[in-house]
Amino acid sequence: MRLNRRNVIFGLGTVVAGGGVAFGTGAFSQVEADRTITVDVADDQNAFVSVTPNTNTDLVTVDGDTGQIMIQWNADDFGGSGAHQNATIIIDKAIDFAHNGESGTTYEVSMADDNLSGDASIAFTNVTEPIVLAEGETTTAGLEITTSDSSIKDETVTLEITEQ
Repeated sequence: MRLNRRNVIFGLGTVVAGGGVAFGTGAFSQVEADRTITVDVADDQNAFVSVTPNTNTDLVTVDGDTGQIMIQWNADDFGGSGAHQNATIIIDKAIDFAHNGESGTTYEVSMADDNLSGDASIAFTNVTEPIVLAEGETTTAGLEITTSDSSIKDETVTLEITEQ
């Protein structure tokens, strides 16, 4: 076989391809690995960020069965049967937040979804959202609830608490 440019290129290509087959390319198409995770939970008073009703209002309470914070207009307590339709209700001091976490950590608190049924909505007041809590800090947020034509019943709003 004569040594010319075509044969040299063909020979080098064969060596490179053969090396890839013999030693692998270093790439892979799938990896499977088992991992475990442990999540410790605590009641609100002992959590990294405690979320509790402010004691200055009777409208915000904790459900004794679920531990969830509830906003409740109870006819027995207030002499009515609910909130006005198409209204804006403001509770100045509704929920207390406290940083109980580790030293040097900061947490942000925000509403994951502020939409209620129909055109109703809920938002924090008296604070900048997201609420930022540095070590040892506490704050009290108000709530602004905007109602629509229909009743608001058994709605759930999720708070997102993230470590920064």
